[in-house]
Amino acid sequence: MKHLNSSVDLIVYTHGGRPLAELTQRLRVAEGATIDIAEHVRVTYLGPVLLLSPGAPGVLRFLLSVSQDVTVSVAASVAANWFYRKLRHRRPNVNISVEKTVVEVEAGQIKRVIEEKLTMAKARGHDK
Repeated sequence: MKHLNSSVDLIVYTHGGRPLAELTQRLRVAEGATIDIAEHVRVTYLGPVLLLSPGAPGVLRFLLSVSQDVTVSVAASVAANWFYRKLRHRRPNVNISVEKTVVEVEAGQIKRVIEEKLTMAKARGHDK
């Protein structure tokens, strides 16, 4: 993949099951593992966030990275559809946070927020 010039943090909050295996289609996933969900669009698994309170959701951190060779709108659409397809069956017990903005698992809402956050990152010349 060419140089990644924009990225945003995504956090998935969910209860039960094996959400990481569902997202990655792998039984074991190491921190730092990458998934190229489309040409020029990559998701990196950053690891779990441990919450110690009873009944707390599982929390998984990801970094969505986009190369300079794809438009923000296309990247946001690809990423939103990928997360939506993987997580829609978990509704209503799942939420996604994109750069600290919590979004329900609806493809249109996910795309809108990812697009907004990627546009802001690109405007800042932000490269995580």
